[in-house]
Amino acid sequence: MSRVIRQSVLWMCLPVLLLSVVAGSSVRAEISDAQKDQLKSLAMETRRKSEAERDTIRRARMDLNAAYSDYKFDERKVKAALDRIRPAQKRLLELHLDNQVQLRQILNEQQFQRFSEMTRKMMSGRHGFPGGEDVMWDRWPDKEMLTSLGLSDDQRRQIRALMGPEGRRKGAFEKLRQDSEKMLELYSNYNLDTAAARKLIDSIHQDQIDHSEQHHKRQQALCSILTESQWQRLRKMLDERIREFHRRRARPDGSCPRP
Repeated sequence: MSRVIRQSVLWMCLPVLLLSVVAGSSVRAEISDAQKDQLKSLAMETRRKSEAERDTIRRARMDLNAAYSDYKFDERKVKAALDRIRPAQKRLLELHLDNQVQLRQILNEQQFQRFSEMTRKMMSGRHGFPGGEDVMWDRWPDKEMLTSLGLSDDQRRQIRALMGPEGRRKGAFEKLRQDSEKMLELYSNYNLDTAAARKLIDSIHQDQIDHSEQHHKRQQALCSILTESQWQRLRKMLDERIREFHRRRARPDGSCPRP
């Protein structure tokens, strides 16, 4: 999975990496002034667009989380939030592809390979996942959380049945991982097959939709098992986990996040 992890962070931080290429002493002598200007322009535009889409997703996920906080959550609010998240996720994937295409229009094959080598070194030790923030929002409550709710024997039995085998729970997530790894292979090739990339984008986006639908069904089922008091306590713990996640990811200098 480590290769997919590095690719996911690369997608998120590509504007920073492009600017690093321009500034890097080991690379700047290999590119012309015109190429430097083009890379800067591409980096700035990519950052502007990607930050706008991620902000849309983040705000919609906050609304989705607020909807789930109600014991009898409003399905219309849930749908409205998902209807904002999904198109933005698709636009981000398309933005990544557009960026890859433009990068190859600026750099020749040798320069592109040098850039790829540089990004691999910069990404060493970093972590993440395509939709890593999504995974944080969708993560299943852990054993410690559930234990603290004072579950009855019947509730524990129902939750065990709901969780099911680990392999089944990870079905959509695993498909997302596999498709993202295929995209990594495509993006590592200078002669990019854009038709194949667009097909993979459609597949990855469907994976994201499937993952969100599975998560929604789990929320509905878990809510039906817990009492209102237990549900509210669980939501408070999940909200704190999300706040901690964002505190750890905060980078005031605008650089790539580390978990």
